[in-house]
Amino acid sequence: MGKIKNTLLTIPLIFSIGSCTLIDNLFNPKLPDPIEENINKQPTTQLVIEPSSGYEPLNTEISVEGNDEDGKIIEYKVEIDVGADGTIDEVIKNSNPIRVERTFEKGKHSIYGSVLDNRRGRNSKSIEVLVLEQPAIPNKLPIVNFSANPISGKVPLTTDISLNGSDEDGKIIEYKVEIDVGADGTIDEVVKQSSPINISRTYRESGNIVIYGQVTDDKGGINKKNLSLTPEERGEIGANITLKQNYKLGDKFTFDGIIQNKTSEDLTIDNYSKKGSLVYRTINSLTNKTLFEEDLGNLDFSVTFYKNGKIKMEYGIIDDGIEKIKYTIENSNFKVRKGEEIISWDIVPGQDFFNEFFVDNEGEILDKAGTYKLETKIKYSIHENEYIAKFISDEFKVE
Repeated sequence: MGKIKNTLLTIPLIFSIGSCTLIDNLFNPKLPDPIEENINKQPTTQLVIEPSSGYEPLNTEISVEGNDEDGKIIEYKVEIDVGADGTIDEVIKNSNPIRVERTFEKGKHSIYGSVLDNRRGRNSKSIEVLVLEQPAIPNKLPIVNFSANPISGKVPLTTDISLNGSDEDGKIIEYKVEIDVGADGTIDEVVKQSSPINISRTYRESGNIVIYGQVTDDKGGINKKNLSLTPEERGEIGANITLKQNYKLGDKFTFDGIIQNKTSEDLTIDNYSKKGSLVYRTINSLTNKTLFEEDLGNLDFSVTFYKNGKIKMEYGIIDDGIEKIKYTIENSNFKVRKGEEIISWDIVPGQDFFNEFFVDNEGEILDKAGTYKLETKIKYSIHENEYIAKFISDEFKVE
């Protein structure tokens, strides 16, 4: 990622242009029109497997349900990876909620559940099934008592997690909580101890989180349960993401994105003191695994959006044969740092001699076929309170 280009060349025009229209725009700016938001609220998936652990052969019931705030669900899907080796061994699809029974032998197995809405928004979750070998001497599995409260709410979401249990024919020797942020099958945090667990966690980004509670008895018996958390968006930022419906293998990834302040309060993206305020990544729609990620953390600027203030980002445009990122900003205070110096000015509608800057960009190449989504993450602050907004585009295919 290159550095900001052409940002300071036209600043003197602010002082040299004697236009009454310009002065009127600076002090009585006409607010930009609200953008037409096209971000689809992702549907919510409920994936339940009962039991998700036990002795072989383990008979389980798998169910997938879901709901959608701004549309309807048109497909429910279960994908089963026997042995958790990355290969899908069975796919079950239906236009109605799914409830099936399956039997698993010893080992670990990954179960993916997803729902697809009528705007091609897909939401996926993954749960691990653990099957133990039958012991020579029968052992009753311990009982798990596992809870989280609350399990949903606006970000930042603080939840209290509690794990305890009991054992009829022995004693529990280990309690373990595992947290999978993103519900992609990767454990991001493990809390393990010999006594019941009571912890509190705060999540600042929206999305799926799966939490496992596991107890182990003194004969090696393990019992495991899972819960889903759903931190939700706050709603202060409007967004519009435009991309191709289909890309081909070897294409460079391009997209346009607009974000806009939907409140009457000033909203600030501060990227020179809080690096990583602008991040995007492409995600596999099934596994939630990242294909590539771009952190625009080396751009030394901040933008304070006034009411309806907005920024448009065009990623991968061609200018003079060079691929670049282009930003266009309206109704905002823009600051850029050059060395130790910080230069600040207001950008308002009509001030078209300076409302864009370019950053050299080599581009990301789409080198794996599949179905993906674009996730854009923005750190912002209002009244010095910092939040994270996350927007996920409709699905697109790479073929």
